[in-house]
Amino acid sequence: MRFAIRTVLLFLLSTTLLAGLTTWAVADQFIRYKGTTSAPSNNGVHVGILKREGGRRLEYIAFHATMTCEDSSTYKRKLLVRHRRLDDDGAFSAQVPKIVKRTYLRVEGSIAWGKGSGTVVFNEAKLTDDGFGPQLCTTGELEWTVERGGAVPVRHFDLE
Repeated sequence: MRFAIRTVLLFLLSTTLLAGLTTWAVADQFIRYKGTTSAPSNNGVHVGILKREGGRRLEYIAFHATMTCEDSSTYKRKLLVRHRRLDDDGAFSAQVPKIVKRTYLRVEGSIAWGKGSGTVVFNEAKLTDDGFGPQLCTTGELEWTVERGGAVPVRHFDLE
């Protein structure tokens, strides 16, 4: 009888420990990527991926870009896309037209283990420096590439 009780207790204890190790092994991770665009200057790219048991999600992709306008003026801009589900192969796309702000942002790409790549274009309507005429300012279509920088474990309450 004692042998049977010990066996059952040992079995329950070992399955509880294994379940805990399994949970620990598949804990959520926040993975950072960093890279550049095909622009000659001001061209950084930063990506944050949340890896969960149910799949991966693009938390953000941020670009540092130089806008060039029709009157040849330039200015720097930060572009941001947030919260997109990644396909099974890591692909995603986002088009963000904003009629009120007269802007258009399109980002497409794929994030695999260790690296990612894609394209981005941003257009914005602005007035000329003298304030009398409209003009289009754009990044042009840029290619981007990123490499994995590292991962940190995430506790569930950190995600809220």
